Amino acid sequence: MQKRYFLAMILCVAAIGQWAGAQALTDAEAQEQAENLVNPDGPEAAEAQAAGPARPEEGAAPDAQKAALDYFITEAPTRHNDPRRLWEAGSLTSINLANNVGSIRDLFYKNLVIDLDKMNRDTPKDGLRLNMDLGFHGFINVNPNKNAKTEGPGATVWERDWGVGGFAGGNARVDVHLPKDLITLASQGNYDQHNVTGTLAVSGAAFAEAGLKGHMTLLVLDRKLRLEAAPSWFLPVAYIPRSTLDITLITEDRLQVSTSADASVYMPFDAQGRMKDFGGGDLSVSGEYALFPILDLGAGLFHIPVIPARLSNKAGFGFENDLKVDDIFEWIKKDNPMDDMGEFKLSDLAAAKEIWVLRPLRFDVYALFRPLRNDFLTIKPNIGFTVLNPSQENYFNWGLEGQLNFADILYLSLGTGLEEGLWRHKLGLTMDFHAIALTLGAGLRSQDFAHSFQLNGLSVNLGCTIGW
Repeated sequence: MQKRYFLAMILCVAAIGQWAGAQALTDAEAQEQAENLVNPDGPEAAEAQAAGPARPEEGAAPDAQKAALDYFITEAPTRHNDPRRLWEAGSLTSINLANNVGSIRDLFYKNLVIDLDKMNRDTPKDGLRLNMDLGFHGFINVNPNKNAKTEGPGATVWERDWGVGGFAGGNARVDVHLPKDLITLASQGNYDQHNVTGTLAVSGAAFAEAGLKGHMTLLVLDRKLRLEAAPSWFLPVAYIPRSTLDITLITEDRLQVSTSADASVYMPFDAQGRMKDFGGGDLSVSGEYALFPILDLGAGLFHIPVIPARLSNKAGFGFENDLKVDDIFEWIKKDNPMDDMGEFKLSDLAAAKEIWVLRPLRFDVYALFRPLRNDFLTIKPNIGFTVLNPSQENYFNWGLEGQLNFADILYLSLGTGLEEGLWRHKLGLTMDFHAIALTLGAGLRSQDFAHSFQLNGLSVNLGCTIGW
């Protein structure tokens, strides 16, 4: 009996001790929770903060900022305009026409009608402008190190490529400017007896060229930098510096017509066809840097003068007259009224005072942005300028172009912008089957923005490349 009582006492004491221990643990946890509520920066909180992510005030970027940063710096499968063939040869031909008044559709009518009144209404204040531009470019390129791989800083594998090539071709451009006062005079006459002053201006040049080019890729700050240089020889086949025909019509008291013209065409050969001048040289350089896997920045400076071309043979046209008539009707009744108009002076091609000719200098800055982190969509904005033109005009250029790439086989491009005084809207198609690539481009153009959508000018480009 005593043994059973003693055993029961032991069990009761053990149960009480176990309950007391559990209660003590519960009280300790409650106290700890209470301390954490009062002091959130306690030891446990500090340990939790140390184990978890840093607080924003300690410099860690939020998730949205980190995602935006990863969008730019994470490697992406983009080609960065790397060469696709070991060797290639091809050509590109372009034909371009533009004006700022009439539609080119009028040229295809069976009976061509020139409506001077309509022309006068459609002509903007700065007058009628005409442009014609033709070009041909042939090339051959060799890229012997196209697929070489090199370990860069940080064990980065990058494609080290270089290549050389040659090119030849030519281009010609002519610009004509007719002031609106002369168009108004031709369409309406001078019924209101107002004074008229205007200058007809013509300029243009035709160049032949041949040269070499080379490119190479370097690793700068763990990113690819592609450099290209192209020294070339050029020959001005025909050069027309800005030539003018000035007309002044004064109707006060009596009719007074003053006209003067000075037009010159310079060529490198004499009247017998013998070459007398042998052209000059210039240099074109460009660079493209892969700032991010989805963004390239590029710049180019084209036709940097090195050796100006000398021209010393000229054919010209000159005319100057100051006609004063008291009675226009009496003057018309004369037997030979045109004798009072002065004498036209035409000069054959002959030696003349030499001039020095440079090709137009052009500078461009552009970006290649791939918003989808691959080569399917590329957006290319660009800005630049062109100077040293035969027309003595300087141009500010800008443009925006988008390209779609379907499996590196089919390329579609659409672009718009202002280039060398012309608004241009173009559509391009390229089919690249590696062994052969065909390019077709078409576009609208005009010196006036509104007329650039009304078939006032057309552009056609045809190209073909073969290689492997």
